[in-house]
Amino acid sequence: MPIFFPVPAAFIHSSMWSQPAATRLVWVTMLAMCDDDGIVDSSLSALVAAVGLPKSSVIDALATLAAPDVWDNGGTDGRCVEAVERGWRIIGYSVQPSVRAAIPSAVRAEVLARDGMTCWLCTHAIADGDLHLDHVIPWSRGGPDTPSNLRPAHARCNIQRGNRPVREL
Repeated sequence: MPIFFPVPAAFIHSSMWSQPAATRLVWVTMLAMCDDDGIVDSSLSALVAAVGLPKSSVIDALATLAAPDVWDNGGTDGRCVEAVERGWRIIGYSVQPSVRAAIPSAVRAEVLARDGMTCWLCTHAIADGDLHLDHVIPWSRGGPDTPSNLRPAHARCNIQRGNRPVREL
């Protein structure tokens, strides 16, 4: 039976994808193994068995994941894991709801009354069926569903932006 788990949007834009395949495999395996607090309750031997790589490759990957990442732009030094009693903790891990609640209609109306139907990203008019409400501070980075954090955007502009901070646009 396949196992599915939610992947935060920040993971898709992560510098993790520039790491060697073994490091990526260890990282994804640890995400699949962790509990709701981001704890991977495992011995090194059990992690090696779960990953299916030589022990030396897993040890090297863990060293990479525990080291600072010079390409990190998430406001931390980019460390992904730290050793804890009985395993590892995934730094910054949080369980997000698998289904987002809709933005309340009163909040949506307030944003549209304030900003109209103009995309805040490209400044062009938005057709009725193409409206998204974009988060200035992305939802995946903790941005709230409040009028001060929401702006109208074209669906394609919002999707293209992803969860990048405004300073990266």
